[in-house]
Amino acid sequence: MQHRLANDTFGFVRGLTLRTPGVAIQDVRIGVARVHDPLDWDTPACRLQISGDTAQVLFDRPDNWARFGFDILAAAAGDGASGQAATAAPLGRLEMLAPEPEAAVRERLRGSRIAFLGTARDCARALPASIQRLRELGSLFGAHEIHVYENDSQDATGTLLEQMAGDRLLQLQREQGIAARMPRRTERLAYGRNRLLDAVLARGPWDYIAWADLDGLVGPRFSTEGFLSNFQYEPVWDAVFPLSWPLYYDTWALREDHFCRDDYVWDGQHRLNAALFDGRDIHAATQILAPQRVKGWVPVRSAFGGFGLYKGAIASRGRYAGLVHGREVCEHVPYHAALQAAGARLYLNPQCLTHIA
Repeated sequence: MQHRLANDTFGFVRGLTLRTPGVAIQDVRIGVARVHDPLDWDTPACRLQISGDTAQVLFDRPDNWARFGFDILAAAAGDGASGQAATAAPLGRLEMLAPEPEAAVRERLRGSRIAFLGTARDCARALPASIQRLRELGSLFGAHEIHVYENDSQDATGTLLEQMAGDRLLQLQREQGIAARMPRRTERLAYGRNRLLDAVLARGPWDYIAWADLDGLVGPRFSTEGFLSNFQYEPVWDAVFPLSWPLYYDTWALREDHFCRDDYVWDGQHRLNAALFDGRDIHAATQILAPQRVKGWVPVRSAFGGFGLYKGAIASRGRYAGLVHGREVCEHVPYHAALQAAGARLYLNPQCLTHIA
């Protein structure tokens, strides 16, 4: 017998129940897929329990697959068993992971610690609002700190940060001459991020570590409700990232198995027909990930988009790198590859938004 179930809400599935009324089940083979009409199926990590004509499946970790497929083997029970199996109509029910109510999330976070991290250079105009927003988000937790690395600013960024660091909740690292030593931007960013990450981990343990861009993306329009929505499905993720309004912009940091598999900047420079060279600035992901089009959380191999929230237990499992084999790369991609090698799950959350316009 075969049976199919659809998860059209794209909610997270904890498990499922199958029944073949009147026909005992011997075994069930389970497949999952993220596409609308699967050609191939993946085998999920799960536990199977069979009792008579009922099979219960509990997934090792909830996920929001779109389609479920089952091959059901009926138990032998005499000459009429095969005929009964042929006429049985399987029944299935998905058991969803309910979102934790926001009030419960707020209560839980009051017993947690979070560190916010950010790099800063020449962002004086947006900096005060960004730091204020992180302070407001930090007040949701039992304890929080803000750590900022600044280098080589030509505006008032460094001076502002020195003033803000007076209450000791903001920890500041400043260096000059980094741009001369490291002329490529991603190399400097990776260096600064690793400096911050090392300093914060030394002050742990932390329940959460969050990276935030301080140039306006995490500011007054970065909503508390969107931020808290990340914690409503905490069992599913090790790191979670926002979408951006009105279009997704951070495609260099993005890696997804189907519509953004590779480095689009490299492809645009070295693989795209020169007659279409301006096309290097256009990527399908900017439209595909427009917030109004995304119906559920999207698993990714890497992302950022101005904000990243990590479980403290996984954040130490990687290092940032802005150069790979001498080539400039987005520094988030090697870091996230290391986290995934350690078993981390990364998602985009369409309820959490940064604003670019």
